[in-house]
Amino acid sequence: MGLINSDVNPAARAFFILLAAHDGPETGEDGPTHHGLFWMSLYTAYPGIKVYKPLDANEAIEMLFHAAARGEPVAFSVVRPNVPVFRRGNGVPPAREAVNGAYVFKPYAGNGKRKLALAVAGGQVLANVLAAVPEFERDADIKVIAVTSPELFEELRATDPSKADAILSDEERATLLAFHNGWRGFLYPFLMSGDYDRRSFGIDRFLRSGRPDELYAAAASIGRGFRRKSRRG
Repeated sequence: MGLINSDVNPAARAFFILLAAHDGPETGEDGPTHHGLFWMSLYTAYPGIKVYKPLDANEAIEMLFHAAARGEPVAFSVVRPNVPVFRRGNGVPPAREAVNGAYVFKPYAGNGKRKLALAVAGGQVLANVLAAVPEFERDADIKVIAVTSPELFEELRATDPSKADAILSDEERATLLAFHNGWRGFLYPFLMSGDYDRRSFGIDRFLRSGRPDELYAAAASIGRGFRRKSRRG
């Protein structure tokens, strides 16, 4: 109702933050009722509200102040247990870059191998991907793009296309791999049309109850057939 009122009566626009405190398998101890894997399919479809998904505590602060300054409704996606707080500096941009919706967390290494960009949403997923980068870079030169809000990034593409292109170019989009700790469709805006099934990785079924590490292992087991299909593609 708040979104409808803001649209039909702009003079009385409402600002609110909808706190989505259960997002992904990180809340898995309470079982599938609390995983919150698929709610973004609802809020990304509603006009007038954006999903903000900070990757750590520092980004959460930056994005909260950004939402308040803009005065527009947001669905603020966080997890309940402790998550990694990423070290900044030494090539890692400040947390303020989260308000662009996406930013380059790790640039290409320049190792002379084929270049491959990864788009990652979810703090624990990012930590897992960063831990695997040395293995990935046996075969490729990896660029890691941290995603905090596809809708904010779409805005950046419209208002500052050169900056958006430096984060993710059309050439990179053609081979991008996208990783999310929930509904795969959340990162579809970063992919080329037709590549959704082959290049997006997420969770598309309810999982059992367990600790986050147990549930990530279970999700990996479930997804092996999908990954084989992706490799053939």
